[in-house]
Amino acid sequence: MKSTVCDRRSLILAAACLATPLLVSAPAALASGAPATETASPACAAGQPVDSRPPSLGGARRKSALALDWLGRIARDPSVHTGFSPFGISQVLTALEIGADPAMKAAIANALKFSRRQRGAALQGLRADARLLATIAGRPTAPFASADGLFIDQALKLAPGVEDLVQSEAGIAMRKVDFAKAEAIEEINRWAKERTAGRIDSILEPGSNPSLVALNAFAFKDCWRIPFDPAQTSDAPFTRLDGSVITVRMMALQNETLAHGQSGGFVGLELPYADDRFVMTLVTTAGAPAPPADFGRARDLLAGIGLKPGAVRLTLPKFDGDAEHDLLPLLAAGGLAPGLASKTQLSGFAEGLTLSAVKQKIYIRADEKGTEAAAATAAIATRSAIQASPTPISFDKPFVYALRHRATGTMLMVGYVGKPGSK
Repeated sequence: MKSTVCDRRSLILAAACLATPLLVSAPAALASGAPATETASPACAAGQPVDSRPPSLGGARRKSALALDWLGRIARDPSVHTGFSPFGISQVLTALEIGADPAMKAAIANALKFSRRQRGAALQGLRADARLLATIAGRPTAPFASADGLFIDQALKLAPGVEDLVQSEAGIAMRKVDFAKAEAIEEINRWAKERTAGRIDSILEPGSNPSLVALNAFAFKDCWRIPFDPAQTSDAPFTRLDGSVITVRMMALQNETLAHGQSGGFVGLELPYADDRFVMTLVTTAGAPAPPADFGRARDLLAGIGLKPGAVRLTLPKFDGDAEHDLLPLLAAGGLAPGLASKTQLSGFAEGLTLSAVKQKIYIRADEKGTEAAAATAAIATRSAIQASPTPISFDKPFVYALRHRATGTMLMVGYVGKPGSK
């Protein structure tokens, strides 16, 4: 579909700046899991108020450090684009935390890098952040849409009161489906596709047999507050991690005031969107290229801490990409392993549930006009057979036996063994 150039000076910016419509969900729709209303959102309408709530520096640092830690683990091949959604991971984990046993609750907190002292407040903070984003997504001018869902197999016997608890704690209404039928998987994939503006076609594989699926899906699309002039985009060199140089299409801003800063051998810069509540932060090295794991030292810059407005001459390559991850090994290595070892890990939902996968798919594109992004994250729990602890029985003393007909009770032979063995 042909894109329309965004003009930040124009007052008529409704659908013209969107190549595809965003899915904007009201908070009620987010809680119920109902399909998002498809509207052509005026994502390029400037002048949106910045959130009045001052950011928590500690919270911003923690989220940035956690995201960079996860990125260093995910990026197995640093020669290509790797992306993921920390927001999606935290959403499905905090949903699962509601029905987790004590071991899994502690493991989820560890995976999210919460200390024991801050665990309760930090979880509530994440849920408060999610409610704020849901409020933003419910406005017709928002460039961001997000939805959460909790799909439960209809044959699962839920723990008493858990539906009300999930609704009150996370604002998510459980939806019962018949996972024995292929239509249930199709329904969940359709749900994810609708809530990512069609960018994520599916999140669950046909033939999978889950008992519980916690889902988050979001879509974002907005124009830069200061758009790049396509006439200034040109071929330019880009040095890769191995030192090789390739030619890319490089965008340019010649003399603009943007927040930027330098610390610890890294350089950071923020690109604001037309909706001032959102920003893209970019961090690179001041010297030679570095692998993803090295960027852990740049957590403050990535969080926007220490960046100050000033005139810059910026060059930035156009980039896009998609990625697919199974994040459970990453989360296990990052603190979730003790919870996964518990046989009752999700007993707050139902007996016998174990977390078997955390799947995520993402899409992003950044060009002269702005950014389009989408992600879907699914935490998948399966039901294992519940086995009681075995009762020890040993015939290590005299015993009686009976050879009998079950249906009639006829005793064909009865005996007593005072000394085992043949005559």
